[in-house]
Amino acid sequence: MRLIFTILIMLIVPLSGALSQSINGRLVTSGYSWERHEGDNKSSTQFRAAETVQLNIGKDDLVLHTYFQGSNDFGSSVTDDPRLRFYNLYLEQKNLFGLADIKVGRIPVFSGMAMGAIDGASVKLKPLDGNVFILGYFGGLTPIDQSLKITKDIDKNYMAGFQVGTYYIPNTAVTLGFMTRHRKPQNFYALRTDTMFNTYEILIENNSGQESFVSLDANYSKGMFSAYGKTDYDINTWHIYRGEINLRYNIDKSIGLAIDYMHREPRTAYNSIFSIFTQKNTDEFGGGVDYLLMNKYNLFARYSYVKYEDENTSRLTLGANSALGAISYSRNFGYVGDLDALSLDVLYPLFNRKVIVQGGLSYVTYKYKDDEAKDATSILLGASFKPTRAISCDLQGQMMFNDVYKSDFRIYFKFGYSFFSKLNIL
Repeated sequence: MRLIFTILIMLIVPLSGALSQSINGRLVTSGYSWERHEGDNKSSTQFRAAETVQLNIGKDDLVLHTYFQGSNDFGSSVTDDPRLRFYNLYLEQKNLFGLADIKVGRIPVFSGMAMGAIDGASVKLKPLDGNVFILGYFGGLTPIDQSLKITKDIDKNYMAGFQVGTYYIPNTAVTLGFMTRHRKPQNFYALRTDTMFNTYEILIENNSGQESFVSLDANYSKGMFSAYGKTDYDINTWHIYRGEINLRYNIDKSIGLAIDYMHREPRTAYNSIFSIFTQKNTDEFGGGVDYLLMNKYNLFARYSYVKYEDENTSRLTLGANSALGAISYSRNFGYVGDLDALSLDVLYPLFNRKVIVQGGLSYVTYKYKDDEAKDATSILLGASFKPTRAISCDLQGQMMFNDVYKSDFRIYFKFGYSFFSKLNIL
């Protein structure tokens, strides 16, 4: 963990003297313990701890953002522990010339089909008083372990794309985007045999997997009616990877109706070995109704029908939720088998909500065709303590009983501290 604080100091010291007027962030210390069964009636207790840091240092519209985590397994000798993961680390200039936002570094990207982090840059233009935006990004993919290293062969490991959107149509937002991503798997050596059954070593080199998508999103909302549509088109295979339509109409303040449709296809890189297999899609049709009772309790019912190539399955969900908890029952039946699940979650605040006690219980039974039915029961107990706005403490225990484990007990704790300070150096 000392490495985390070393990096934290290295970031704060030079920037605080050069450009920062304020610093804010959050530090979270967490731990997770469970018992692992290793076979032959042997088991071991595992304990994994992590320190997570979110930090923003800046002046006016120039800000340095970082989000990283260090973790270690203290219950066993894991070969790649301790781990240091950098989720993002970038410099952002907002509202440059009143027109552009620029990010440079390990930046997060959420744009249509593009999700994740890249080591590169993005530029977002907001002309016409912000009623139109144009976003472009390019960078190398981060290492699989998210270490603070630049991936080699960026021409074979990168993500690039753009997104254009407008709010000019009344009550409507429309965005069009394009994304391409390449990732080359690591080369490795494998043993082969020749015609005389002698073994020899050969280097296996894989091609860079390629994905290219065009995305279109539209959102409309007026009065009691709202609609959302989305489609992602794979331009390598000339197929619609995903299509989605959601419609909702509120009859009044208490009753709402919803109808939706979703089309899905498997997501595989165009030139990967998996692309040679037959790809089959699913279509899901669903609808539901919800009712707000006494302005406190939300009652809901939902039904979905999933169509495969030659089979189908159905899903029914009934439930209610409120500020103090939720209860629900769901049933799946058809091609995927029969599954019944009942869950109950309870929250109870104490001492002006400084303490919140949590509890949960769920029971599931599952039967596939003529197989014997199996069940699982899980119990959750926990509490949250927040003495001030800056400090929070959480403790939670989980226990599960099923056919695989006679009993599986896990415990999780978290301590968080948020801070903000004006440095007033410049």
